[in-house]
Amino acid sequence: MLIVEADILVRMEAADTVRDVGLTAHEAADADEALATLTAHPEIGIVLLDSEASGTMDGLALARFVRDRWPPVRLILVCGGLTRPDQLPADVMLARKPYQTQQISALLRDASLAPA
Repeated sequence: MLIVEADILVRMEAADTVRDVGLTAHEAADADEALATLTAHPEIGIVLLDSEASGTMDGLALARFVRDRWPPVRLILVCGGLTRPDQLPADVMLARKPYQTQQISALLRDASLAPA
């Protein structure tokens, strides 16, 4: 699974949560690193990303790109504010900032169990 988060401390905490539910954690600080990681690791099946990701695209654009390029990948979008449903690609799970470990753990379990 891939975590896309600019804040290193938040990213590290999310990676710990990912490992706690038994998944391998790959990390990216921005959209560019995320795309490079997804290309290099086709086994990644879940992406947890900040809606305000930086790089060549923001988190919403990255989510749409991932949905188009890697349709089976499960997406969990973490938002600090309101996100209109019409802005989201299909089948995106939403989480709110600040990260809540229990909420992220539950979403990861749901994403891991959902059929591709």
